[in-house]
Amino acid sequence: MTRFHYHAYGMQITSNQPLDSLKPGAGGGSADLTLQFSEMAELPEQSAGHSILRTTGLNAAGLPYLEILMADEGGNGPWLAKHRSDKGAIDYILHLSPKRIEVIVQSGTPAEDVEAYLTGAVFGYFCGFAGIAVCMVVSFHGTEKLSV
Repeated sequence: MTRFHYHAYGMQITSNQPLDSLKPGAGGGSADLTLQFSEMAELPEQSAGHSILRTTGLNAAGLPYLEILMADEGGNGPWLAKHRSDKGAIDYILHLSPKRIEVIVQSGTPAEDVEAYLTGAVFGYFCGFAGIAVCMVVSFHGTEKLSV
């Protein structure tokens, strides 16, 4: 099976699917995070867990565009991030040991939705869940701010 290698959020990442939005990384060595993509015609509705975030925006079916669930209130994994739009659905299942994210995509979901949520909210929650400190510099109108 072909593996793709990336570097993001201070981690070496391997994936079974190419990702245009991540910086290519060197192969070899062990990965800090593994991404495992699969596709299904319909995603089963998963709601077990303690919801810690729900977007206020809703799709046509009345579901939040993004919901993050913990397996239990103690934060013991795996966590689940669910994206539901009018164009498709994605489940991101976050595991700590070993560090991996299962990405289950409903057939026909736009690839840009998959990567936008993965590289934004899902990676952010994963890093917090896994205790990975992330540091970035954000620029607002020429003023730089360090965010940890």
